[in-house]
Amino acid sequence: MTTQYTEPTRAQRRDWAIKKADDRARAVYRNSLPQGICRLEALLDDAASPWHAEVIRARIEQVRAQSRYKNRRRRAMRRASRQDLEPRPSSR
Repeated sequence: MTTQYTEPTRAQRRDWAIKKADDRARAVYRNSLPQGICRLEALLDDAASPWHAEVIRARIEQVRAQSRYKNRRRRAMRRASRQDLEPRPSSR
């Protein structure tokens, strides 16, 4: 059984094109931003528009999430290496 899809309306195609163009513009601007949170927060104060501020805030959250992930992995690796170094109880 095949699913029949209806042709998108002109308004739907226009909305999709507008969203696609906005997503591309966000990606270009986001990729031009610095990586450091301090620099991003400084840029946030001087944002040219609410759109720019929204993109910068999203980038700050993304950088923080990446840092949290990296720190968790680093701690887990440290914990695992410490457990390998601890003397094992002898079974007598």
